[in-house]
Amino acid sequence: MAHDKIAPLTVQEMSALASRFEARAASVLLRDQPQLQSDMRLAARLINELTGRARTAGGLAAGGLAETRTAAETGTAPT
Repeated sequence: MAHDKIAPLTVQEMSALASRFEARAASVLLRDQPQLQSDMRLAARLINELTGRARTAGGLAAGGLAETRTAAETGTAPT
């Protein structure tokens, strides 16, 4: 297969992809497909969590998923 080897993405590339998913989910072209909009928002959120760029109501969270995982491993609450 031609796509057997996929080049790894940088954090910046992953963040750009998440931003594109968020923009497409907000597009008027997808208003008739709410399930797809929801899936794209969820995909963007997951990518942001994995890259440590999780968004909160006030902006960007410090550690995202990585901070939560570390806290769970150590038995402490995330800050």
